[in-house]
Amino acid sequence: MSLEAFRHLSPVVSLYEPPSSAPAPSHGDPTTILLLSWADALPRHVAKYSAQYTTLYPGARIIMIPSTLPDLMFRSRATQRRRVAPAVAALLADDASNGSLLVHLFSNGGAKTLNTVAHAYRDATGATLPVAATVLDSCPGRMSFQASMSVMTVGVPKNPLIRLPVLGLISIFLGLLRLWKLAGRPNVIDRVRTDLLDKSLHLTEAPRCFIYSEGDRLVSWRDVEAHALEAEAVGWKVERIKMQGEHVGHMRHDKLGYWDGVAKFWANASSK
Repeated sequence: MSLEAFRHLSPVVSLYEPPSSAPAPSHGDPTTILLLSWADALPRHVAKYSAQYTTLYPGARIIMIPSTLPDLMFRSRATQRRRVAPAVAALLADDASNGSLLVHLFSNGGAKTLNTVAHAYRDATGATLPVAATVLDSCPGRMSFQASMSVMTVGVPKNPLIRLPVLGLISIFLGLLRLWKLAGRPNVIDRVRTDLLDKSLHLTEAPRCFIYSEGDRLVSWRDVEAHALEAEAVGWKVERIKMQGEHVGHMRHDKLGYWDGVAKFWANASSK
């Protein structure tokens, strides 16, 4: 399934609705899937996940929200909440409070988007986002110079006349963030990790599945496992799937094992 099957609710939010010929969701299947991509993900890469979900759960809607580097690093919280407002409206239209909302997010960008949607949902309803289960692929990490540099230079041209000045500006920016951290102020990734554990935003009844690997050079497996332990300590049921592969590349490395893990995780979560 290509992303052309999605209807744009806004420049940011897209919605896939199954055709009338699709079977109704089976008992225990998610009725809505919130798919939150990593920062600056290519549409053709995200489409591989949405396509697999239409196979696993053909009767489910899919709400897709991409992430960009400005979303992760620069845009104000108020601006980001306005940008995801159509997703909140789509969730309310389907009455996601019936316990059939599956969230699948990728990297720190997707994790921040989930927090933004949860904030916007609470602002609109006064309630906690009614997630039934969450899959976290390759996150959450921690801020580090090398990982941040790798993320922020993905789209920078190789031409040294362009690349070197850009690298210099990014280095200055990351240095300022380091000074901010030394002054005792949380950086953007610290806030992502903290908000993921905020019980006014996220239901502890909704189990979490962390998919990660030691081969990830952008998000350390140690940081993921540390967060999983923190989530368990404050009430979340956690599942860990440690795989082979690179950052957001686990499905590509072992497609069968990846989706088998996701399906079993949802089946266990929805049977509770």
